[in-house]
Amino acid sequence: MAEGTVFHDSVTPLPDKPGPVPRGLIVAAAEPDPRKEQMTVLFSLEIPSEKTADLEECVARGEVVSPDELQRNYAPNAADRDKLVKWLKTQGFDVTGMSHDGTSVYARASVKQIEKGGSSWSAPVWAGFCALLNEARSKARKPFLPFLNPLLYPLQGTACFRDIGVGNSGDFSAGPGYDLVTGPGVPNVKELMKALT
Repeated sequence: MAEGTVFHDSVTPLPDKPGPVPRGLIVAAAEPDPRKEQMTVLFSLEIPSEKTADLEECVARGEVVSPDELQRNYAPNAADRDKLVKWLKTQGFDVTGMSHDGTSVYARASVKQIEKGGSSWSAPVWAGFCALLNEARSKARKPFLPFLNPLLYPLQGTACFRDIGVGNSGDFSAGPGYDLVTGPGVPNVKELMKALT
């Protein structure tokens, strides 16, 4: 193999620390990509809706509900838990365990897999919310939802939305009340059903 020619005046030695070097070159350490890091997320299952009111009444009366009674009478449906586990696996999550009482599922994935955002996530979620709202309206013998915005925005600041006051999207910051990051806040579908049916 032939030896190459080295032009010593074109070789810039790299410094021990990041920063400027001769001839205008700036050396900076590459930041690790946090989206590749693995995280464990806890997915909690809801108490069956038919049991929620009963449990709330017990608590309102000041009754103590033992862990055994909670497990026996108010545990999430096993079928719901199985559906969640199946869905998580289809999304590429590694299901790492379940809580001892069966109310939660632990799953592990990269930050990139976990992070969801923008209209590609929120639009189908809101479509699902609207389907639930229309189902409730149908059962109450009311017409399907009309254009939703005039109905939703007056509900801002009520139990229908939980305000998010901190955080940012890079361009905008969250704050009290309506903001360009979280809008009116996190919707509470159960309360929206009450307000809109």
